[in-house]
Amino acid sequence: MELKDIELNTKEAALAKENKKNQTYKAKLEALIQQVQEMEKMREKYNAKENEFANKEAQVEKDKEKIKTLKEKNKLLAKELEKRAAVDQELEVLKEKFALHDKELKAKEADLLKEKEKAKAAKEKARQLQREFDRRTPADQEYEKTQAMLQAAEADLAKERDKTKKLELELVAHSN
Repeated sequence: MELKDIELNTKEAALAKENKKNQTYKAKLEALIQQVQEMEKMREKYNAKENEFANKEAQVEKDKEKIKTLKEKNKLLAKELEKRAAVDQELEVLKEKFALHDKELKAKEADLLKEKEKAKAAKEKARQLQREFDRRTPADQEYEKTQAMLQAAEADLAKERDKTKKLELELVAHSN
């Protein structure tokens, strides 16, 4: 029974550790969500800049230097969007991992509950057997003691027979 309790406690500790790991993943996920929100703000800024660029197209025709500068800025913003897309993709992967880990954790919790039920049933069975054992009559107890003594005596007799056979074999071997 104590072994089952130890196993149960070990499994509960492992489950707590997994739960703590889940909390860490959840915190990382929330940080990534915040980063995505910041990227959304950057996208809005980017869209505003693009509108500004469209309004300045007429001025760009007059000033070629401004066109180069604006194109360079546009390239930088495109790189930022690529970075944001990579972050979005990484966020999706993390969400999938989190969902999978959550499923695994729920399965482990279900297994742990089954183990708890098994342990509970084993404890009840042990209590029942102890009650049955406690209800035995003195005659039953005496019979069991006698049976145990009889089995011990039979084992001793078998050992003595083996010794006797060995001695007889040695005697025959020496007489030849």
